[in-house]
Amino acid sequence: LLRYLPRPSPISKPAVFLTCSMPYNYYHWVLEALPRLGAYASAGIDADYVYAPTQKRFQREFLQLLGFSASKIIRATRNAHILFDRLAISTATPPCNFRTIDFLYNSFSSHHGPTQPKELRVFISRRKRGKREITNDDEVFKAIQPLGFKRYDLETMSVGEQINLFYDAECVIGPHGAGLVNIAFCRQGTKVMEINTPYRATTCFYDIAHYRGLKYQLHLAAPDRKKFFSFDSKTG
Repeated sequence: LLRYLPRPSPISKPAVFLTCSMPYNYYHWVLEALPRLGAYASAGIDADYVYAPTQKRFQREFLQLLGFSASKIIRATRNAHILFDRLAISTATPPCNFRTIDFLYNSFSSHHGPTQPKELRVFISRRKRGKREITNDDEVFKAIQPLGFKRYDLETMSVGEQINLFYDAECVIGPHGAGLVNIAFCRQGTKVMEINTPYRATTCFYDIAHYRGLKYQLHLAAPDRKKFFSFDSKTG
């Protein structure tokens, strides 16, 4: 989409390519970009420097947890024109499988902080997102709160806090959304309930739950005043 490219910046440090088609989205960054590091490690390629986007806070926080200081990151931007002496690029985005999910869990569960109380039950809210939120979020939370659930807005939490939350949880309930990719950090046997609609049903979170050994349930809810979920039975 650029009319021109700036002059190339030469980089003599060997680096690995760490991004994906939508790195600004938390789900795609976690599931499609970060696992590339596992592919490089399996190929025996050292990842001392990474070519990666850092515009989003969560991108910087994940890279920091992986041990990449600012001096080890070559920033990927829309206008970047880099001439590398050596750059390793995985041939494709790693698929969601046992190897991908094990890499995520093993790479970040070690950063888990102080353990939360047992039987931590988590209700994920999208009330501050304004998109695909549960319209009666308060009523749903009121109904499950007596069962020991606490409500969390993930966009207000750091990456480390989210990892800790999902690692400690024994049950997670939440609407379909990028934040549910954090179930990759849950311990085996954790119960997960995804709330979705028949018009957006996908297997993306079921797949993560399957490969992590979680107990997954899907609750199909009716879309409410959302054009995004509109469906015309006459036209399909």
